[in-house]
Amino acid sequence: MIGDLLLSRVYELGNKHYRFSEQVLEDARINLHTMIEEVILGQMIDVQMMTGKNTTKEMIEKKNMFKTASYTFTRPLLTGAILA
Repeated sequence: MIGDLLLSRVYELGNKHYRFSEQVLEDARINLHTMIEEVILGQMIDVQMMTGKNTTKEMIEKKNMFKTASYTFTRPLLTGAILA
């Protein structure tokens, strides 16, 4: 839930103009939307793994990448880099 709260705060701050060009704000939004799509995909993989019998190591790695590594580290740092 705290992640959702922080994501909401990012959108709130993005709607205020802090001397960022429109292109920079657009690039940051695209990055955030990509993160959201990756989390949804990771969740879909997670649900399929729980109901299916054919779970592979690759599925586990993709789920962990989308729901943990990318969501927690990669995309937030990339957003900061875009805004910097």
